[in-house]
Amino acid sequence: MKRIQSIKSFKIKDEKNPAGETKPRQIWAGHIFKDSEDFLSNRLAIIESALAVESMLSSIISFYFFKKDGERKTEFEEMIVNTSWCSFAEKKRLVIAIMKKKNLIEAKEIQEYDKLLARVMQWRNAFTHGAPHVSVESQEVSIHYFRDGSTQELLSDEFLFKVEKILNDAFDFTMSFYAALEAAG
Repeated sequence: MKRIQSIKSFKIKDEKNPAGETKPRQIWAGHIFKDSEDFLSNRLAIIESALAVESMLSSIISFYFFKKDGERKTEFEEMIVNTSWCSFAEKKRLVIAIMKKKNLIEAKEIQEYDKLLARVMQWRNAFTHGAPHVSVESQEVSIHYFRDGSTQELLSDEFLFKVEKILNDAFDFTMSFYAALEAAG
């Protein structure tokens, strides 16, 4: 299968410019800084991981309302759960409500899970809508995004390990809740 060669926009910060101005430039991915392929790969991994968590949330909601596969379950998923009517945030609220109703999780764990899913949404949105900025001199890469104002995170290995752990913990927790819901019937 052909792999599409796409053009990506990176904001380049010229640290020699005293005003600290940034200029968006259209460049071919991989031609501007040494870690550009890693950045693009990490961006994709974060988005795909968040989609995997969201897919599991959808599965929990569908299973709760329709234990068995069938026409109604498919229609429910197509017309409600997998549409813009049921955003990630709404799926999160529904799953937490299901957790409470089924008493399969303690209140403290619900709070932790809520925070975990909020972080998944934060990083998904940051890497979906945010812009990578590259320091010309240091070649450090940061992501600039909007969250209660303009926000920036340096994409250090430590930061990326933290994001990876959040994504994996959220997926594992969601999978374990799905298994508990199935077992409870």
